[in-house]
Amino acid sequence: MENTENGVMFVPYDSYPVGARKIILLQDYSGEKDAVDGDRIFVDAYPIGSYSYIDTDGSKATVKKFTIDASKASAYQEENTQETANTNSQ
Repeated sequence: MENTENGVMFVPYDSYPVGARKIILLQDYSGEKDAVDGDRIFVDAYPIGSYSYIDTDGSKATVKKFTIDASKASAYQEENTQETANTNSQ
């Protein structure tokens, strides 16, 4: 688990059995300042796009971004639905 200025990056619990470490970014989590490696958190999280950053090897990495704020998730969904509709109408 790593705190960033944009949220908390961590490996979801469900990715361990698969063997591939998938990292996600969780935003709007109230306990992010106190979170440390090894902590388990249980939240309802909603997808809101992706987040790109430079990893420790200097390579660009992109992970899925989630929020626990349902209103932000709803706004994201609505925005993307409108963009898709505008693209399809052209």
